[in-house]
Amino acid sequence: MNNSQEITDAVRESIENATKILAQSKISAFDDAGYQSYGQHIEEYAVELGKEAHRISRRQNATSITQFCVDRAGHHLTAFTSRRWQKQLGTIGGTLLGAALSSMLAILLEEEPNNSLMVVTMVIAIIGSACIAIHSVVDRS
Repeated sequence: MNNSQEITDAVRESIENATKILAQSKISAFDDAGYQSYGQHIEEYAVELGKEAHRISRRQNATSITQFCVDRAGHHLTAFTSRRWQKQLGTIGGTLLGAALSSMLAILLEEEPNNSLMVVTMVIAIIGSACIAIHSVVDRS
């Protein structure tokens, strides 16, 4: 499909098919505003899917957008948006753990270590480690 009109028609057909499938499902009926919003979100997703598939095909130096590119783009759009908080969790955990290790080293080099500061540092290190562990486990699933 090289013609932009053919692509536009294919997107419209996909939206119509999605609407038919939705009508056959047991989801309650939309009001007018809800239906317009539904259609707008489908159009936005279709555009973003096309853009992401194009980016992937360019990275692979492909001459056209293949099924692999579209499948990978669909995965990127659905997987990464729902897992942004997990990336943040890993970043926060790394920051906390790094700060705790730095503080621990400073405490150990003192002549008279402060016990309460050491406890707070250990708690921060544990929280940071837990955040990194959660990030690692969830990222692999």
